[in-house]
Order: sequence, then structure tokens, then C-alpha cells
Amino acid sequence: MPEDYNSFKELEKLTSDQYADNISKVKKSVDNNISSMSFITNIIDMYFSKVVSYVVNLSGGDSDKEKE
Repeated sequence: MPEDYNSFKELEKLTSDQYADNISKVKKSVDNNISSMSFITNIIDMYFSKVVSYVVNLSGGDSDKEKE
């Protein structure tokens, strides 16, 4: 066995070659999930205050615009 032979480096090379496709699939899946959650949170951020104001007005409460 040569002195510069390292079985751990060889094992790392074999496993990285074997799982390269799986890693890219997982990365794409995570990126898609993050973009979906980002879209949902942007929608909630934009419309949540308006929905709460609408519900307050429906329940007979005063809105901030009427106080001014």
C-alpha cells in the first residue's frame, strides 16, 4: 500500500460521486419549498392588516380612519 493512500479520502470520493444526483434533487426541493413559503408569507404580510380591519369593522368596532 502506498504511503499517500488514504482510505477515507477514497471513501469520500465514492460517496460524493454516488450521491451527487440526490444532493441536487434535495437542493431543488428545499429551494422550491423556501420560495413557496416566501410567497405565502408575502401575501399574509400584505393583506393581514386589511383583513383584521375588515373583521373589526364587521363586528361593529371603530376603525382607525374614523378616529382621525
